[in-house]
Amino acid sequence: YLQYQKALNAPLVAEGDGIITVKRGDTLASLNRELVQRGVIHSDWVLPVYARLNPQAANIKAGDYRIDASASLPSLMNDITNGKVVVYNITVVEGKTFKDLRASLVQTAGIEHTLNDKTDAQIATLLGIDGSPEGWFMPETYQFHRGSSDLELLKRMYGEMQRTLVNTTPKYAYQVTLDKYNKLHWYDPATQKTYSAEPEAKF
Repeated sequence: YLQYQKALNAPLVAEGDGIITVKRGDTLASLNRELVQRGVIHSDWVLPVYARLNPQAANIKAGDYRIDASASLPSLMNDITNGKVVVYNITVVEGKTFKDLRASLVQTAGIEHTLNDKTDAQIATLLGIDGSPEGWFMPETYQFHRGSSDLELLKRMYGEMQRTLVNTTPKYAYQVTLDKYNKLHWYDPATQKTYSAEPEAKF
């Protein structure tokens, strides 16, 4: 019992990026092998014994989890069974082009790439954008979990820009267009006038 308690509460060993990935379909046995092979824990019998005493330990959830070198195995298992996954960030930088945004999506870890073989026009169609995708992605930082797709993220960015435009467009305006110079135009039936404005950002 003392040996079990000592092994169970020993500090975890965090090497490399300090991230352990639990894939969909992984079992407690495969997770145990991964932890031992990577040297996060030193004994292959500790986790099985812990799971027998704590049946909820078998309810592991897919995702990336951070290995805290000051923590013990029960702490890590608590994160994994409760889905306390690592959150990643991607920032849409004001003034950059759609080409730059696509490159950022490719380079950011944790994103599932589904658009690499798509043209800008094809991506615009998938997003429901009529014309060029330039200027339609709200500049800010977006959080996501591993496995989020590039299309999902672009939809969020596009949605944020749409919400911003709705909040800044005059009330009762019902027709909004974007010309080839990325300049916005809208008609307000309340005043019977057409207004124009530069978009708030490149994307």
